[in-house]
Amino acid sequence: MQLIVAFGYKIAATRVIVWCILLLLAILGNYLPNLRPNYFVGLRTPWTLESPETWRVTHRLGGKVMFFGSLLLLVLEFFVSEGVFAFLLVSFILLLVLWAFVYSWYHFRTHATRETV
Repeated sequence: MQLIVAFGYKIAATRVIVWCILLLLAILGNYLPNLRPNYFVGLRTPWTLESPETWRVTHRLGGKVMFFGSLLLLVLEFFVSEGVFAFLLVSFILLLVLWAFVYSWYHFRTHATRETV
């Protein structure tokens, strides 16, 4: 990006940064279902860390939500204003975090065996 600007071309740096963030989220969303339970990377809630089944289900669905949501935002960026897009981006990230928390709790409570409760 610096070389393009150095050669005299105008570039919307904020757009490029947002594209890179959304592409990163898409790549991470694609990779999430392959993660094994760990304490460092992933949708780490108390329930996903306690139950490997809850970890697997939460990451499988969370990866799909993250991947397709970020691709949808990449497309929507061309059709909505900057203010609306900023609201959509922040809302998507917050809703993803809230969803992962609630879904992992719900799955753990409804699918936990007697030994883990």
